[in-house]
Amino acid sequence: MPLRYAYALISAASGPALRALLAQRSQRDKEDPQRLDERMGQASQPRPVGKLLWFHAASVGESQTILPLVETLLDRDPDLNILLTTGTRTSANLLAEDMPQRAYHQYAPLDNPGWIKRFLDHWAPDCALLVESELWPNMIGLSADRKIPLGLINARLSARSARRWRRVGRGFFSSLLGRFSLILAQDEDSARRLQRDLGVGVEGCANLKQLFDRPRPLPDDIVTKLATLRQQPLRWLAASTHPGEEELVYQVALALKERFPGLLTVLAPRHPERVPDLLRQGEAAGLRVVCLSDWQPGEPLDILMIDRLGLLKQLYRYLPISFVGGSMNLGLGGHNVFEALRAPTCLLFGPDMSNLRADADALLAQGAAREVQDANSLTSALATLLGDQGQRDAMQAAGDSYNQQDRHQGEAVVIAIEALLAGRYQPGDFERFSHGQDQIGSQDQPESQDQPESQRHG
Repeated sequence: MPLRYAYALISAASGPALRALLAQRSQRDKEDPQRLDERMGQASQPRPVGKLLWFHAASVGESQTILPLVETLLDRDPDLNILLTTGTRTSANLLAEDMPQRAYHQYAPLDNPGWIKRFLDHWAPDCALLVESELWPNMIGLSADRKIPLGLINARLSARSARRWRRVGRGFFSSLLGRFSLILAQDEDSARRLQRDLGVGVEGCANLKQLFDRPRPLPDDIVTKLATLRQQPLRWLAASTHPGEEELVYQVALALKERFPGLLTVLAPRHPERVPDLLRQGEAAGLRVVCLSDWQPGEPLDILMIDRLGLLKQLYRYLPISFVGGSMNLGLGGHNVFEALRAPTCLLFGPDMSNLRADADALLAQGAAREVQDANSLTSALATLLGDQGQRDAMQAAGDSYNQQDRHQGEAVVIAIEALLAGRYQPGDFERFSHGQDQIGSQDQPESQDQPESQRHG
């Protein structure tokens, strides 16, 4: 039996099993018990009147990546509304604090055809954009059947995923992705795998994390605390760390403590719910560890623990040296480095940067980043940079130079989405837009809005 038919039969009968799964996840705090109906396609808000563009992202990283793009699109078109769906409580909680006007969040329905139809009946989006690798067959197929223009942006396909997809069924995924009118890969490696391994047409590359950014408002007390970090002459940041990496950070902090008296290590774990355990580990290692929420500036400490999400962009601006986690041979492929480059800060990362390998190699070649292999090499790199202002200045200047983007690339993404929403996108348009072969910002927008919001704020 062809895979697509098998999937259709199984998913059509999946309702009872998925309800049980949702109930189990709710008991483990993996689902919001007050919003479980949304996971079954039942809307909890009315559909706004007018044009509706639907973005679907998996979790925190993807949703935060597209928020600057969402704001740019809303700024350019006052008649546009945006629906953003995600699948995790953490993403929903963060978005609740951060959604712009005319943007709405719902939990994504699970891929049961009846639940997807219920969702589409209510929201009736004019266009749908899926982010990175969120590919659910019923979500895609039923949307395409309703003639909803489909786009896949920031598409990512690792070598391991490409091998797995080929084993599952190259034809199945090729047919599925063939329903998209616009596919933009986040890097050349993903574009090549999509084309070579799955036979999918890719319109171009556009890494949204690199092209779009925006300032994030923070509570006054947090701003005050972060500003005092500049009064600490010796400081560095370990960002988006995972289990195994925090232990490495503690080793490094202890190794540098005597050589650099007063050194402050700022630790921002990827998942703040792990903070209580990390506090105990740090104290057991003989370090003075204080959470940001409890910290009083001037209080002596070795480790400042960041116990809330959404602060990384600001932290990079206050810390002259930053190690980005998820990169120390954990099989995670590294995390976003572009926020750090925009700060700018001296960028360090581990050997596993498979999610951003081409960019990582370019950064290393340009002197905008350094790769560390273990606790000893991280200690050595930090000692060198902490003791040499000239090297810090050179690295930051190289990062700032690398981060300069041709504004047409960001504008091309926006215009391609606007064309898709209007039902007039044609193959090859993105390449034309990227080279300025279309009138950029020609949708009757004021001149000051021709440039994406992220670019206008530099």
